[in-house]
This record gives sequence, C-alpha cells and structure tokens, in this order.
Amino acid sequence: MMNIAETGVEPVIYSPPLSLHGAAVEVYRTYAGLDIQGRRVFEDMLLRHAFLQDGPASYGKWKKSHEHIVRTPFLELLSGTSVDMAEAWFDWASDTALRELPVAFCRGMILELLSDLVRLRFKEQARPGAGIYTLGKSGPVMYYSPVNVQGAGIDVYRIYAGLMTPERRVLEDVLLRHAFLPDGPYAYGDFGKWNLIYRRIAYLQLKLMISLQMANAWREWASETSMNRLGPDSCRGVVRAMLSDLVRLKYLEAPLPGAGTGSASKKVRSKQCKMEGNKR
Repeated sequence: MMNIAETGVEPVIYSPPLSLHGAAVEVYRTYAGLDIQGRRVFEDMLLRHAFLQDGPASYGKWKKSHEHIVRTPFLELLSGTSVDMAEAWFDWASDTALRELPVAFCRGMILELLSDLVRLRFKEQARPGAGIYTLGKSGPVMYYSPVNVQGAGIDVYRIYAGLMTPERRVLEDVLLRHAFLPDGPYAYGDFGKWNLIYRRIAYLQLKLMISLQMANAWREWASETSMNRLGPDSCRGVVRAMLSDLVRLKYLEAPLPGAGTGSASKKVRSKQCKMEGNKR
C-alpha cells in the first residue's frame, strides 16, 4: 500500500465490520490494502465461489485428493493480488473447512463477506486507481442460456454476453451495489417517484459507460421487477439471481488464470500438510 510520503495523504485505518470474525477479519484488512485491480480479482473469485455449483468446495472438509480445489484459487490470488491476500484467503478457507459447515451455510458466509467488501469499495471515493478497468478478452466464446433469469432480464443477460471486460465491469458494479448496499433494492421496488431517482442513477451510468441498449434493457428489467411489489430482501434475491447467471457465463467461457505455477503449488501443499497435522 502507498505510504504518506508517496501520496501526501494520511492512510486510512480500516476497521473490519463487527459481523466478521476470526480469519475473515484479516481477509477484510488485506483486501482494503489492494488496488482496484487486485480487489476485482478477489471479488470475482468470491462471486464464483458463491454462485457456481462447485464454488463452496474450497470451504468444505478437505482431503488430500481434493488439494487442487484449494490450489487453484490460491494461485489465482497469488498471481492477481498479493502473497498476503492469497495467504489470508487460505487461512480463512482452512478455518472454515475445519468447522465442516453445510454448503448452504458456506454460500451465505461468502456472500456476507462479499457484502462487507462491496460496502467498503463503494464507500471510498478518492482511492488511487479507483475506476480504472483493465482490458480483457473481447467477448464470449459461446452462448449459455441463463438459469435463473426470465422476462426482461434475458435482454440484460444477452447484451452482457457480447460486452468486453471493461463494460461488463460497469454492469457488475451496478448489480453489486444493488445487491449489497442498503439502498440498493430501491431501484427495483414499487416506490413511485422516489423509486425513479435510484433507477435514473443506474440508467445514466449504464448509458454513458456501456450503451443506450444496455441502459434500456436494465430499466425494463427493473420496471418489470417493481411491478411484482417485492420487499427489499426479495429484490436483493432478484439481483443476486442475475449476478449468478452472469458469473456462470463469465467463468464457463475460459479457464482460470494462474494454474500450474510450481513454486506456489509447493507452498499450498506445505500449508495443506500443516493443516492436516493440526487436525490430528
């Protein structure tokens, strides 16, 4: 992290939310020190773990034969964030694995942490590197039909499928804000003119940073959802269902980066052996 001599700005002291305990506190603190690209890598990993079918496997009871399940995200974080972030995540995942929690509980735990990280990122306004997107591949290799999304949401999904990575990030940020920030569901509820204020903010962001087509598709989806007169929690569920399908699409398109790094693999194996020794 940049120090005060380099930036001329006094560093922020990050206090983890009271909802976080144990190894998750160090994950939060380490994430707070990452730049925007590193934070993106970690958020993407948590989204994958929360919404893909085999995502929670890294947090379940570990066996030696399942070592690759833990190694892949560890290597991803090692190459895309930092050693500290990779180790903090590993300690959190291993601590969770020792508790042998049900899959549904693991997904909830992941979403709870992601919620705290999203709140932190959107609360910051002047952090160095904020808003910088890195270019990725140009578009999907093939089209996957959405699992959870229906009605007007299908157009949002289809347009997202044809976007490049920077534009995809814009929509993902809008949905992350709606899924995890306190006023997020207001864009999907039936609140009359008050509701239109929150809908207009997202609409303008999508129009300016992606396209008019995406903005219109999202507005139709939000309007359709509001007709169902859902409560805040149900609105969050609608948004998370959309995020789930977008995550499935993005990670079915290409293999994960960072697989096959020898030295890092040895580091994971040594940590695995240490953890198994503690179990005994």
